[in-house]
Amino acid sequence: MINIAILTVYDVGHGNYNSISTDDDQILFDLGAGKHLNKCELNTHVSNYFHSSDKSLLIISHWDVDHINLILALSNNQIRLIKAVIAPIPPSTSTCKRIIKRFNDESVELFLISPINKLLKGVEVELGLVYTYSFLGKEPIDLYIYRSSGSSNKNLDSIVTYVETNNNRILLTGDNHYNKAIKYVLDKSKGLSTPLYTVVPHHGGEAGKIDSLSWKSHSLYKLICSRSDSNKYNHTLHSVLNKFPWCVVEETNGTGSKINVV
Repeated sequence: MINIAILTVYDVGHGNYNSISTDDDQILFDLGAGKHLNKCELNTHVSNYFHSSDKSLLIISHWDVDHINLILALSNNQIRLIKAVIAPIPPSTSTCKRIIKRFNDESVELFLISPINKLLKGVEVELGLVYTYSFLGKEPIDLYIYRSSGSSNKNLDSIVTYVETNNNRILLTGDNHYNKAIKYVLDKSKGLSTPLYTVVPHHGGEAGKIDSLSWKSHSLYKLICSRSDSNKYNHTLHSVLNKFPWCVVEETNGTGSKINVV
């Protein structure tokens, strides 16, 4: 039986929780949900969706509440199923301190990555490749982790993840920007033409300039948005749909998690 990779974008309200899984490995990218959900709602999301293997790697894009709050709803046993965490160095907030303590208490290995040194002068936030890893199961997965040069904007002080499988590619940006993903990740990749799956940055909200032709040249096939109409930020998918008329677009928005075989 051929092992396949599955990208899941979980329906967690206006937050971010994604996984890439095979029979051999699982990568979690963010573990958050809508920041205004109550404790009972967060626990329900954990009960419905957190079915981690003992080989899970958790990557945290950045430390906004809607990307991390499900971590606090995990049991101690569930925390122990996360073998390692890769994340930017967290801010000194009470929430971040509680999360780091939970990982330390359960002996979860932490890799907290400092901002990269900029290569160019100026104010532009850059992304640089800091980590690569190959999961050599029946379905090989090549993982590339990019760290930003740091920013006072929490969305840009972050980690971006790019994944290649035999047949497809996946780009997970958290809330980082479209133009930075093109310039620092896709333009510097191997020039592959396999279909590209991307989780929409910032839940469909403002996320930098969109160069439609560049995305088309990189074989963007599907955009998946984790969002909710009930958000208070007026984030919609209208601007995204207008920029990518050729692309398949899916959204959670209370319709259930989106599962893609990649």
